[in-house]
Amino acid sequence: MQKKADAKKVAQHKAANRNWKECKVWGDVGRQSRADDDSPRPQFQERAIQFAPLEEPGPVLSQFNRFSNPLGVFKSMLGGEDTLYLLREATNDYIAEFWSSRKTPPSRKVGGKPEGRLIGPRLPAGGFVTDHELVAFFGIQFLIGYHRLPELSMFWEQQPDAGLGLGIIQQAMTRERFKFISKHIACASPWDDVDPNSDDPDQEPERPDPIRKIRPLVKRLNERYHACRKPPRGQSIDESMVKFKGRSVLRQTMKNKPIKSGFKIWSRCCHRGYTYKFEIYQGARFGEKQGRSRNNEAVERVVVDLCQPLTDQGFVVAFDRFFTSIALLDKLRENGVNAVGTILPSRVNQPIMTKNESNLRPDEFAAKFGGEPGTCRKGIFVWRDTKAFRVASNYHGSNLVKVRRKQRDGSFKTKSCPKAIDDYVNNMGGVDTANQLRSYYERDRKAKKWWHRLLYSLLETCLVNSWICFNDMVRSQMAEIKTSNTQ
Repeated sequence: MQKKADAKKVAQHKAANRNWKECKVWGDVGRQSRADDDSPRPQFQERAIQFAPLEEPGPVLSQFNRFSNPLGVFKSMLGGEDTLYLLREATNDYIAEFWSSRKTPPSRKVGGKPEGRLIGPRLPAGGFVTDHELVAFFGIQFLIGYHRLPELSMFWEQQPDAGLGLGIIQQAMTRERFKFISKHIACASPWDDVDPNSDDPDQEPERPDPIRKIRPLVKRLNERYHACRKPPRGQSIDESMVKFKGRSVLRQTMKNKPIKSGFKIWSRCCHRGYTYKFEIYQGARFGEKQGRSRNNEAVERVVVDLCQPLTDQGFVVAFDRFFTSIALLDKLRENGVNAVGTILPSRVNQPIMTKNESNLRPDEFAAKFGGEPGTCRKGIFVWRDTKAFRVASNYHGSNLVKVRRKQRDGSFKTKSCPKAIDDYVNNMGGVDTANQLRSYYERDRKAKKWWHRLLYSLLETCLVNSWICFNDMVRSQMAEIKTSNTQ
């Protein structure tokens, strides 16, 4: 039985290999050749979709005030008054629902000290949140991200041996009020219907949205991230983790990652670390049946959805071997997206390489081009530097480039490699940069509600995007001032 399975597998590989051709003539990287020259020419030309941006990558100034301060840029990135209204109404609805079957929450003070000394007027009972309180609450959350204390209550401490707390926080909000808002903060009203088709007997039941409690904010932020900054040509798609050790059906465990337990988020970022679009991993999609998908179909749908705003514009998207497949490269080519990424040798519909990773000598490379009839031409590249790795692309040809690689002794050595590998290295890493920037002043506080971790993580991502846009705006203003001074 095993021999029959092996024979079938060999037959499939041979059938797939007929549609691929090995590259024997590579492009000359030393100089441009003329038509009547005898210098080597690429056997396979590059077939990239044309990219012609109207403007340079950077912030969309129509979304910001040209001379905005950092707080104004952050509010614009968050969505302005509309997002604050969404969060305030959802929080107040949750407060009303939470206390409907319980006693009414006590009246509260405006300002004052934690000991209870009254400074401001008392407001009516009910405990509903105002816009001013909501902004102050989020400001405190960002502040405790870089001013670290062992316990949260120490920010309101009055004893000399504890450092006398932090005056700016004590003036903004009392400790009990902060705890009250932390307990009741919400992004979606509890009165919203979970499944609108649940009462229809003829409608097949669908899976409820697993992230319903944070879905409105996710949708709003994705719209703002895309509208606030013009993207560069090269971008990358990768995963990031939000730490969480509690109970949730969305929690993932990966032993070999720095964050071993938490929520997984797919993101599309540029090399600066700006997040243009993200999606929270939630198993089967909202409205889809639960079931196993074969041939990496679920991951392919994630990449296609993240690249949907880039359709037919000639962008280059890089991703790692977890996402890459031959079918995904074909789908992205149909959508007008240039794609390149490392690929596992076990992925289906790949050719049999004449020299695989183990047989290559240092600085040696090989490639094959082809694909199934009716699909785009793809290339499989294998290159050995310190170690061998395999790259697949839907637009590269057999062009070579010169790259500088750092050696073990600290020196640099110039080598030749396929252009596909160089483009992958240059475009990959944007999501890691975004995670690094977000981790510098991360609000690392425990939360019992699973979506609180996601809420504060999304706000930190919004803060990083605002910082990048503000830097771009300041840099452009300084360039204008320098230009005007030289004239």
